[in-house]
Amino acid sequence: MRPSLQIGAVALAVGVTCGAVVAVALPDDSTPVARVRASTTTTAPSGPRATTQRSGRAGRPTPTPLKRVVAVPAAQPVGSLTPVRPTVVRRVVAARPEPTRSGAIHLRVRGTIRVEARVADPGGGPAWAVRVFDADRTFDEADGTTRTIGHNRCAQLGRIHRGRFGWLDGEGTFRPTRPSLFTSETVCGSRRPDVNSRPRAEVLRTTSGLRSAEPHLAATVLWGRLGPAAGDVDVRFGARRDATTAGPDGVVLRVGSPDLDPRTVSVTARYGRGTRVEAADPGGLAARLAVRAADPAGGMPYGLSAARGSGGAWCVGPVGRVVDGRSGTLNFRLGTFTEHTGRAFGCAGGARDGRAVPVQSSGGEDLGAEPMYAEGAPAPGRVARRTPPGLAWTAGQARADVRSLTFRTPSDVRTLNPAGPAHAFLVVYAGRFPAGSSELVATLRSGKEQRSPLFLDVR
Repeated sequence: MRPSLQIGAVALAVGVTCGAVVAVALPDDSTPVARVRASTTTTAPSGPRATTQRSGRAGRPTPTPLKRVVAVPAAQPVGSLTPVRPTVVRRVVAARPEPTRSGAIHLRVRGTIRVEARVADPGGGPAWAVRVFDADRTFDEADGTTRTIGHNRCAQLGRIHRGRFGWLDGEGTFRPTRPSLFTSETVCGSRRPDVNSRPRAEVLRTTSGLRSAEPHLAATVLWGRLGPAAGDVDVRFGARRDATTAGPDGVVLRVGSPDLDPRTVSVTARYGRGTRVEAADPGGLAARLAVRAADPAGGMPYGLSAARGSGGAWCVGPVGRVVDGRSGTLNFRLGTFTEHTGRAFGCAGGARDGRAVPVQSSGGEDLGAEPMYAEGAPAPGRVARRTPPGLAWTAGQARADVRSLTFRTPSDVRTLNPAGPAHAFLVVYAGRFPAGSSELVATLRSGKEQRSPLFLDVR
């Protein structure tokens, strides 16, 4: 599920990192919410996504009474934002099994699991909750040995249905969850009271009707753990600001409208006599959907967002899936959506190098996210349309003087005009290109042509 911690700042992350896993013996899923001992596993992140947190000496504060956290409805005046959409429990199934691939990070729980925050769902669904537990992180080596790589305190987001802690996905399926980095949104950090000046907070959106013809965003959720020593807390959630945290570990939990702008969410705190720890918004740029492309297999469309950079130039973001007119990373496994709001955008600027297409990227089905995010993605038309398995896409930004773009591939030839003020483009192909060459031809307003190789997801 899952990028990065920022030292000295509350990280408003947009995902939780994970990869492949090795299964181990787990407790019965009927174990009550509180006072559980378990041993779980979750995948090791690969490549640049991997982060290692060092934990200090275990700081175990004296337990304090659970503070009440009030649910946050629409964060702006009534009528200005879409209310939280109800996500009802349509079915209850067994806990999702852990992946059995090699290269695993295990969470070996130590002591009691405590539900430290619980919030009523404004849409009338199961209550939201955050539980906290100590766990050793162990890593499976390639030779089969296990190495301990951290002693952490973890926080896990979930829903409570009929007294059981679990996760409710975008299709209305409730699954009991183990304490794990794989089964629901989970973050792990230092056990020290000041969390080693590395608190964690995340903002995400949930979805409803994920397999329907038109899925929707259901709610915006802010959650995280600031640590027992967090003081002078300031939580901004849209138009609402307060200092409410819950439990001895300083848990933050807010639920509001799916229309809430993620850039209006922040968390700040102070540790001892240190300076205020401040979190920036998760995007930084006000992005909008620039272009969309149909899914060849009949699923939800693909999209590309654009935003103006600090210098006024237009920038384009990563390719995502489109839900309610927004482009972002859709985790089909959990039914969560993270909007692309300006982070990691590419800007053409003045294109001083003379290239007609200065910003271009290509990829496949995972859209550059963790491959497990695409597990369970619906493809309603794949059989009826007889589309081949796999997918390839290319996207980017052309110069303002480009009139049209022609994409020549072993599959076909397509010509389109760059879209909008960002001059963005997005082309999606069914299947892959195991052989043959591809070319991109940019036709300028002057009538001249500029040709360049077109690199697609060749496998």
